[in-house]
Amino acid sequence: MTPSTPSDSDRLLLDRAIDGELTAAEQERLRRRLSEDPEFREEHRDHETVVRLLRELGQSTPVPSDDFMAERRSLIMAQTVERETAQAELSDARAGLLKAALSLVASIAIFAVAVWVGLRQPDGQVGATAPSSTTVLSTEAVDALVASDRELAVGMLALAPPGGLGRVDLALMIGEDF
Repeated sequence: MTPSTPSDSDRLLLDRAIDGELTAAEQERLRRRLSEDPEFREEHRDHETVVRLLRELGQSTPVPSDDFMAERRSLIMAQTVERETAQAELSDARAGLLKAALSLVASIAIFAVAVWVGLRQPDGQVGATAPSSTTVLSTEAVDALVASDRELAVGMLALAPPGGLGRVDLALMIGEDF
């Protein structure tokens, strides 16, 4: 047989030989081709070298560079800091929500006690009663105080800031135009 460039069927034969998949007849054909054709022998040797190098490469563990590892560490640290910051903000938000809820509950409780105390007062009384059951302020007493202090209320109206319990509210309480 004259030396020739290995054909596709020869390359397939080499692949199957390296994978250990040759039949007895194919093994004999391979042995004959290797002994007769130097180009085929060289192709076989190159093929075996490539396969050996690939196997060695697959068994070795690549070691990452120091720069790569430093970059990974900095990314992990940045993510850790972001996560801790987010958790702290969430904790602060929860604490604020808890304070608001407790304030609301306390306000409702105070309002409920005030309503309960107000409902227990005898009719016509505003204010508390003394321990001896003497009325401290009656409705008539409050009306008399309002009438006598009308001039003081008008003066307060002029000085009162606008807004909640300001001029509008005070004017409405005493019946004045502002």
